[in-house]
Amino acid sequence: MNRSTLFRSFSLPKLGTQQLVVLALLMALDMVLGRLSVGTNMLRISFGFVAISLIAKLYGPLWTMLVAAVLDIVGATIISPNGNFFLVSPYLLLWRV
Repeated sequence: MNRSTLFRSFSLPKLGTQQLVVLALLMALDMVLGRLSVGTNMLRISFGFVAISLIAKLYGPLWTMLVAAVLDIVGATIISPNGNFFLVSPYLLLWRV
């Protein structure tokens, strides 16, 4: 397998306008649901996984990895800039490709 075939097999599928809008709405839903949580101080459950699960179901693993990385960066820099920032898992997946 040569390099051009390898890079084409891991390329992201193109999205139409409607698919891009749905992806953006799901990203916004993840940001909102990630802020909502139930439970006590010891055990806190958030519902942000619901939007990421829908993205994974609708768009596949490559788009989900890219969206999760973007949401981590946005969440760490804009939404809560004084929080911890841990973006390792998407980069580890990229290095194995």
